[in-house]
Amino acid sequence: MKMRQSGPASSQVSEWTSLQRGDIVTLLRHGVQCHMGTIDERTEDGRMIWVTDAIGDRRLFHIEDDYELLVMTLSAPAREALAAAGRAGHPGAFNREV
Repeated sequence: MKMRQSGPASSQVSEWTSLQRGDIVTLLRHGVQCHMGTIDERTEDGRMIWVTDAIGDRRLFHIEDDYELLVMTLSAPAREALAAAGRAGHPGAFNREV
């Protein structure tokens, strides 16, 4: 279930089952950004996700860890450009505005 946030470029997610590999996410705790990256993997029940950041570090998050999760919404061409940049060896490409 996605709920719209006050910005056109992201939405808050309360259930992680809707997340897919490649989704760009920001995790916040008490309104402070703690982590940003792309979804690398998600458990089938949606309770845990692996997020890879701009330098390639991979971190596990559990839905009960009390994080707010925002998902960046991208157009299809922007998503393709980011995927191509990642394949070209630019893991931090998701940080650029598209």
